[in-house]
Amino acid sequence: MNIRPGIKLLKEIGGYGDPIIKGDRFEAVYKFYYNKGDPTIVDINGKDEIARTVGEKIKTNIIYDHNGWLERQSEILPGLYYSLLGMRTMGYRFVRIAPHFMANSIYDNVIIKKDMVIKAEIYLLKITNSSNQS
Repeated sequence: MNIRPGIKLLKEIGGYGDPIIKGDRFEAVYKFYYNKGDPTIVDINGKDEIARTVGEKIKTNIIYDHNGWLERQSEILPGLYYSLLGMRTMGYRFVRIAPHFMANSIYDNVIIKKDMVIKAEIYLLKITNSSNQS
């Protein structure tokens, strides 16, 4: 499934509550893979679940965003912005992001070059929106 042309959803675990929308504040963890990184999701009795142990990665960078703001003009990169839209609290997405959504960026000391396809795991821990403060 494509989230947007250039962003492909590879795996998803739903979460609960209302989905995150533009303007919400949030807490999330991102894991970036430069090459053929595999997600930390396993199939248990036909159901995807987050693994308790992490397999070996080619290269990974982990970022904790404790006070994110879901706005296009904020500090969040376009690939992450579009990947986060519609996620729910404690939800998970593993996405493949085309270079034009992340190109020539430095995101929290992670250098992303113009020709890099990025795979990212996104764990949305908490959503705080203006209409329903939690």
